Amino acid sequence: SDDNKDNKDNKDNKDNKDNSDSESSQNNQQQKDKESSDKQNKDQANQDQSNKNQQDNKSSENKSAEQNKPDNKNEADKNQAQQDQQKQQDENNQMAAEDEQPSLSEQAAQQWLRRVPDDPGGLLRNKFKYQYKQQGYQSNEQKDW
Repeated sequence: SDDNKDNKDNKDNKDNKDNSDSESSQNNQQQKDKESSDKQNKDQANQDQSNKNQQDNKSSENKSAEQNKPDNKNEADKNQAQQDQQKQQDENNQMAAEDEQPSLSEQAAQQWLRRVPDDPGGLLRNKFKYQYKQQGYQSNEQKDW
């Protein structure tokens, strides 16, 4: 009867530990989801700011080009070269920003993987249970010899 009581207490302790592991895993997952969402919001805000800065730069370029109409062809060529260089830099900045953001399929894969609980301890526990059961059945079969 004492053995049954001890077994029942061990089982209750194990159930409580499994429940707390599950809650901890869920809390960890929620924290990871929140961090990922915060990062995406931050990235979007940075992209919006970058787009706004590019538009402001283009507006100021247009205004300065109208104010500084070149008197001769040399100045016009220099201004054109500067504008082309600025456009190239803007395109490079935009391409770099796009490269930093993962594609939709990558985002979907990351989101799907986040749903898988990160519980290596639970995996080990299950492995050991499985091995114990396998050895228990084998030892019962081998007792006959």
